[in-house]
Amino acid sequence: MDMVNRLIQIAKGIALSLGETCEAVVHDGDHRIAYIANGHISGREQGQQMEESVFKYFEDETRANNGTVVRLTRKNNGELHKSTTMMFFDENGAYEAMLCFTVNLTALDQAKKMLDSLMNVMPFDSPEAIGSDLTIADYSKLVIADIIKTVGKPSALGSKEVKLRILRKLEEKGVFQLKDSVPQVCELLDISQATLYNYLREIRTQGSGFLPLSQK
Repeated sequence: MDMVNRLIQIAKGIALSLGETCEAVVHDGDHRIAYIANGHISGREQGQQMEESVFKYFEDETRANNGTVVRLTRKNNGELHKSTTMMFFDENGAYEAMLCFTVNLTALDQAKKMLDSLMNVMPFDSPEAIGSDLTIADYSKLVIADIIKTVGKPSALGSKEVKLRILRKLEEKGVFQLKDSVPQVCELLDISQATLYNYLREIRTQGSGFLPLSQK
């Protein structure tokens, strides 16, 4: 089996594993696309030939970087793509084939931005408590606790008015978009989930304009 066919088998396996968010492309010795999966990501098609200037760029870069080039690209429509290009050469150093993967990272990028926004409520009382081994659930609990502290916490959080102010602030920060945030808030405020949803409905009828909260 020649190099192109071997790379096609690899590309098929990776595209199958990663699904529609990953475009897998194999270029043959003439720089044409011999195989492509999920071409909707870049708009390329099988049989399309790479421009000589583009090929030369990748050849120079891959030779200078041990055969692999990784690029992060922001498209005009806002999508974030990560592309990995690998060139393969024979024993004499002549080009044989090229394997390219492009992964659409837009969903992950949006999630990161949301978490970054939530993290902006820091600093917390104990910066040393924030370590690299914390999970997203840990971080969200810290965010919730910090907002509660900022709004003001009367004895035993007995005031409904204070709880409504806290919930309004949490919603403004997007906390309820995080997984498992509802039970965490209920625990910290010492209220039931049914009470929390009733309070949120009360907040929204006052003109806050936020989207309904899923109770799934």
